[in-house]
Amino acid sequence: MANVAPTPLAAIHSTHDEFVPLADIQNMVNRAAEPKRLWIVDASDHGFSNNLPEFDRRLLEAIAWINQNATH
Repeated sequence: MANVAPTPLAAIHSTHDEFVPLADIQNMVNRAAEPKRLWIVDASDHGFSNNLPEFDRRLLEAIAWINQNATH
């Protein structure tokens, strides 16, 4: 992840992801260079199945953030 820059790194993660613990994604994002941003959604699993409306909001936010931070 450290080599992704200057491409913006946007990550959306579930609080109860059964595949990747929250601490792992936080560590990965922390090691990445700017620009980077992590959205954490309170959801019951990797697929955000009990909170898709918030996931959808965060996804739109992430896309907008990427567009604002992309180098053209």
